[in-house]
Amino acid sequence: MTNYQDLDQESKVWIYTAERDFTTQEIERINSKAEVFIADWESHGKAVKGLIEIRYNRFIFIYADDHGDSLCGRATDSSVRFVKGLEKEMGLSLMDRMLLSYKEGETVITTSLANFQQLINEGSIMQTTTVFNCMLSKKSDLDAWEIAAHKSWHKQLF
Repeated sequence: MTNYQDLDQESKVWIYTAERDFTTQEIERINSKAEVFIADWESHGKAVKGLIEIRYNRFIFIYADDHGDSLCGRATDSSVRFVKGLEKEMGLSLMDRMLLSYKEGETVITTSLANFQQLINEGSIMQTTTVFNCMLSKKSDLDAWEIAAHKSWHKQLF
């Protein structure tokens, strides 16, 4: 499997969020399935240099280093099928873009957009609260993944 450091800064990244932490068994299962998926992942008949990693036991990152070639639609579709398969197997929603995550101390909390907005209105989430920007699309952007809300697209919610 590819190492994170070996991926080009312009590598594509897709970030998927679970509404709760994965169990140890789920992490083992995801990692096992990820190895098989990455080993078989192809675009335009060539192996995709990719990586799947789990962060904070809640986020799945899928990277594809396409070396300047765009991934074919089939390669992108296969990564989506991979994630949908995980959703079905684990009974989780991983593709719900209406879920937002933030940190409360060192704890990651994931909630709906509506509840996130309510927490802002109540003062529980502030502009300095660390949020997770899962809308990023390149490895080079990942410095802005875990960031204060006022430095992210989240600022529009205040």
